Amino acid sequence: MAAVDLEPPVRHLVHRLKYHQDFSVLTLLRDTLAHAVVADVGGGGAPPEAIVPMPQHPAQHRRRGFNQARLLAAGPGRALGLPILPRAACRLRDTGSLTTLTAAERNRVLRNAFEADGPLPERVAIVDDVLTTGASAEALTRALRRAGVSHVSVWALARTP
Repeated sequence: MAAVDLEPPVRHLVHRLKYHQDFSVLTLLRDTLAHAVVADVGGGGAPPEAIVPMPQHPAQHRRRGFNQARLLAAGPGRALGLPILPRAACRLRDTGSLTTLTAAERNRVLRNAFEADGPLPERVAIVDDVLTTGASAEALTRALRRAGVSHVSVWALARTP
């Protein structure tokens, strides 16, 4: 589930947060995601029991200074009363920016890039800022399943059209 398409003005707001540390846009982005998630979860089925933000490699975290997925996860976490598990998974390799890679290249770079550590609930939701090809979400889902998670939802603020 993606709340919106990554088109102006959303693209500009996401870039302000990620690349310029402009936290003044965070509340709007977090609330946008939370509103879409609440509507999506209200559609039926068993809701997740916890949220796993898309992990960054420690080197990426040092470069950026924050994990935007972790910040965005607070919106749906608060709206649904779900715990956020920022240490449930880690990125094992610094994959760098994936923005210029094709889907096949992303899949190759992300193969076995994540590790998850239990115990974890049966149902979790991954939160990410932007969903482009889904390669990161797929790779993290595989790691979560290896750790015992049976159902993974993916919630993104925006998707690349």
